[in-house]
Amino acid sequence: MNPASRLHKLLDEFRGIPKNLPLRQAISLIFAINDHRSPEVFKAYVSVINLALEVEERLQAIPDLNVGLYQRAIDSITKHISVSNIDADLNSFKQGLKNEDLYGLEFISDQFDKIEREEPIAEEELKKLEKQLDRLIDQVRKSGVSPEFIHFLVSHLFMIRTSVQNYRFFGGVGIKASMARVIGEIMLDPRGVTTDEKKKGVVRKVIDAIKDANALIQIVRSGAEVTSALPFDEILKING
Repeated sequence: MNPASRLHKLLDEFRGIPKNLPLRQAISLIFAINDHRSPEVFKAYVSVINLALEVEERLQAIPDLNVGLYQRAIDSITKHISVSNIDADLNSFKQGLKNEDLYGLEFISDQFDKIEREEPIAEEELKKLEKQLDRLIDQVRKSGVSPEFIHFLVSHLFMIRTSVQNYRFFGGVGIKASMARVIGEIMLDPRGVTTDEKKKGVVRKVIDAIKDANALIQIVRSGAEVTSALPFDEILKING
């Protein structure tokens, strides 16, 4: 799904909650956050705003398109979710989501698909990947390397795991962004570049898991599949 399609799906989930809850409680339900008072609720809502901003940016970047036909819809949606108070009630939030704006979002999605389309990842593949990451997190914790190095890797693996769990909202692009960040941290942080054989073995397992995740993500542009440019070989060279 492209970002406009993901945003539409996400807003539909808010509209589909029948009860009038506090908005923060609705966010915790949609994003599977156990405690609606957690700071994670605010972070999740910020990610919704960022998704709307991404739609705006991509819309502006489409060549030879009369953006004005679509701009009003995404502007209205972005303004509404940006000023909404997460401590207000859900009904107020839903009333601000106008049908005509959501229809406009569908048209924007159609325009995005003409340029770039992401093939959906099957639910069973996502579950398999999540289990693989859980096993890897457990292996890293039991690896016997220093506690600092374990924390460094586990915190980044959790980042990827969260992006897999939120796939239905942020797509393969969200998973890819988390993987790219982890790879960058491993390459640039002194803790990621190591000559210690035990640490190198752990890093290789992390890279293998990222490669498996990356293989699931297929992005098609103008009918041709885009291959990954993530620098797996370079990381393994750095780590011997």
